Amino acid sequence: MAANWGKRARAARTAEKLDQQVAESPPLFRGLTACGMAGQDIALCVGVAASTVSKWRTGRLTVPDDTLQFLTLVLADELESRREALGGVGGLFQPRLRGELKVPADALREQEALNALLPPLAVRDGIRRFRHWYAAQEVIAQGNSGGRASA
Repeated sequence: MAANWGKRARAARTAEKLDQQVAESPPLFRGLTACGMAGQDIALCVGVAASTVSKWRTGRLTVPDDTLQFLTLVLADELESRREALGGVGGLFQPRLRGELKVPADALREQEALNALLPPLAVRDGIRRFRHWYAAQEVIAQGNSGGRASA
């Protein structure tokens, strides 16, 4: 019986430690996860290993400042896409739709406040990186649509 109690206590301490690590990680990870982006998806966006993203999420590794800015813009883009898919800005007045977007929207707001403290060069580099990523996404989307121009 004492062995079971010890296992449960260790599991509780581990869960508590994980919760603390996630709470200390940048809010943008909470938002990206709420939008359905897995660590592998984030790693692909950034061009790093999935293990690196895992370390960022748990606070074992510091996210570079330009990457924070880049991922914040990716989150903003994903949030905007979801808003459009759920009925546009007007659809946000429906309680169900607001609820689906609350976590990513709150995370974006928190991260943007933190990003205000980033060095200007890191912000510039993150924005440049996002612009290149976004342009590549557009090319991929056009290729998937058979090269037809959209109206």
